Amino acid sequence: MSGYSGTPLPKKLGIKPGFRAYLVNVPPEVRSQLSSELAACTIAPNLKTRLDFAMLLATSRKQLTQNVMRSQEPWRLQACCGGLAEEVVQS
Repeated sequence: MSGYSGTPLPKKLGIKPGFRAYLVNVPPEVRSQLSSELAACTIAPNLKTRLDFAMLLATSRKQLTQNVMRSQEPWRLQACCGGLAEEVVQS
């Protein structure tokens, strides 16, 4: 694939053993690529606990807002793609 760096997805995302992770709307093929790394993590049932890694995928701004706002806790955004999260997430 043109432009592909060859770096495995888990390494790009920085997932480490022991992380507390939360996933929403992650496609099966992505979960498959992350399966061995996620097996060494604790998967959080909701956004109300301290997290080391979260992947929330959305097809619209409304869906992203709904997913993020389910948490009553302030978010500290470390990185985002596409710019949508910057307007939704406040720390």
